[in-house]
Amino acid sequence: MGATLGNNGAEAKSAREYLEKREITEETRKAFHLGYAPDSWEPLSSYLRQKGATQSQIERSGLVVKKDEGGSYDRFRRTVDRSRDGCARPADRFRRRTLKPDEGAKYINSPETAAYTKGRNLFGLHLTRDEIRRDGFAILVEGFLDLIVPYQFGIKNVVASLGTALTPNKRNY
Repeated sequence: MGATLGNNGAEAKSAREYLEKREITEETRKAFHLGYAPDSWEPLSSYLRQKGATQSQIERSGLVVKKDEGGSYDRFRRTVDRSRDGCARPADRFRRRTLKPDEGAKYINSPETAAYTKGRNLFGLHLTRDEIRRDGFAILVEGFLDLIVPYQFGIKNVVASLGTALTPNKRNY
């Protein structure tokens, strides 16, 4: 589970500094319920177990990585995410923006599962759908911050794809 940016620790400070560098205001942080995932091995797993999830369910979610020697660790660490006090949409839980992209990928995705298919989700739609309906069109952008920044400045008919979400769909729905 994500942590709130108001914490006093070094990780919260690092996440706040990252968002400040990107000029994300406090109001926008609250609108998107932004928080961070700490650099720890299993706070999400522990939280899900406390809520009654089994280890098998947690592993099938794609939110943890199964270790060869048994057990698992949280997939998302050192990332900007939805805070635990926010009610995240499914797409928001399965893709995160890393705080240290120089150490690897800028965005981290969970594998596709029954609960999450990149091509069937758009980030931010829960906040922007009414404006899209009013305007009659949507502006499609690539990443989370590509949506959050225009939203912050009043352009609210925006949605973000989730990486390769625009690839051809091989299934009939």
